[in-house]
Amino acid sequence: MGITVRPAQASDAALLAQTALLASRSHVSRGAWDLCFPGTDAERLAHLRAFATSEPPSFFHWSVCR
Repeated sequence: MGITVRPAQASDAALLAQTALLASRSHVSRGAWDLCFPGTDAERLAHLRAFATSEPPSFFHWSVCR
């Protein structure tokens, strides 16, 4: 099985959000995004998806994940 690496696309926003949330937690139960955005994971993921698709682009925009 081969692996293909490609540039990120706007349609990858949900995956980028989920990856950022999980990465911030690492081996602990709460990470930086949990502290920044109290509430549910669904609410946090909505914020992170918005960052990934914001205009003007944020530090977390999909276009910088190339």
